Amino acid sequence: EGDTMNFIFSLSLIILFGSLIRSDLIKTDINNKSECKGSLMFEKRTDLKFSENKNCIHGLRVTTVTKEGCGCFRIHSRKNGRGRSMKLIENGHHNLDIGRVKSLYKISCDQYETLEQKYDVDLGHTGCLRVVHGQNKKIIL
Repeated sequence: EGDTMNFIFSLSLIILFGSLIRSDLIKTDINNKSECKGSLMFEKRTDLKFSENKNCIHGLRVTTVTKEGCGCFRIHSRKNGRGRSMKLIENGHHNLDIGRVKSLYKISCDQYETLEQKYDVDLGHTGCLRVVHGQNKKIIL
């Protein structure tokens, strides 16, 4: 009878430690998932989905945008983060009053972020993205 109790006690400890180790593995797996990426889609160009910084965009005339996913964006009426701008924090549809979008950036969602803060992007002489009208392929940029 004493051996049976020791066996049951030992088995209980093994199961308990096993479950603790297993839950630790699950937590680690959850914490290591890839970072969520947000995106922007403009109403007249739903075939284009922007998820990265773009310093220069030609031909994107829009009045509404849909923001999805994590992160925040700032869109600008001129290239390289210049001109009128609008910060997009909330997901969903947004009406735009800037007319054209010529650059856009992923930014901090901090409410105190200002226009004077520098974007962590290379504003070198890279080619501009040219939006061609009439193209219907889904493109993620």
